[in-house]
Amino acid sequence: MSQSDTSLLAWDRVQPKLPEKYRKIIQKMQTGGHLGYGDWTGQELATSIPGAWKRLPEMERLGLIRRTRKRQCKVTGEYAWGWELA
Repeated sequence: MSQSDTSLLAWDRVQPKLPEKYRKIIQKMQTGGHLGYGDWTGQELATSIPGAWKRLPEMERLGLIRRTRKRQCKVTGEYAWGWELA
């Protein structure tokens, strides 16, 4: 069994216990990065998941996602952290 297989098995066990907003954020991140960036800013996620940006630090502490780099957000035009699945 490969590492990706065990990761999928672990995800299947954890997913039902996660809050709905966490699941929506993870599902959105699985579709790929915003406009081809490979990651998402909080405001880019919030365009389809209201309040998503508030949950990102919590999800980082749980090991679900990680920060990537600071880049220009396509929603606000400001520099912000990009996030990706861990």
